[in-house]
Amino acid sequence: MGAKNASPFLRFWRFVGKGDRQQCWPWQGAKNRGGYGVFFVGNRDQRNRMAHRFSYEMFVGHIPEGLVLDHLCRNRLCVNPQHLEAVSMRENLLRGEGVSAQCARKTHCKNGHAFSEDNLCSWSTSQRRCRQCRNQWRRIYETPKRRIAQYAKRSNSRNSQRYST
Repeated sequence: MGAKNASPFLRFWRFVGKGDRQQCWPWQGAKNRGGYGVFFVGNRDQRNRMAHRFSYEMFVGHIPEGLVLDHLCRNRLCVNPQHLEAVSMRENLLRGEGVSAQCARKTHCKNGHAFSEDNLCSWSTSQRRCRQCRNQWRRIYETPKRRIAQYAKRSNSRNSQRYST
């Protein structure tokens, strides 16, 4: 049977670096810009599939709606279904090494104050800030004298521009 007529299952295995069940099975076929393996399944009407998703669906089953696959081994090219777990997007991001995951793991602010419930205030919908640091900043930068001085400075600069010849 020619390569074009081979089943997707057989074609998939040609691109897998096989190891034992505990090791990573690196994808040796095409990759996308994000570093994940891609695999063409079916006819021209279908698109490329992510190789790790194809592997999970082939060996484990359907990926539940609203969940994504997390590489437990942190190797984007791994297609070993034992290294893949279906989790929420939030869980996947927090398990990673991105900025949001790093910030979520922080237990203290840069000045050493604990991120506890009574010491947190939200800056926006997704950011947490240290209440002690915010209060200290306000005492320094938002004093009444400073606000008055800034207002006077702005007023004087506007007036000098109006009346200059």
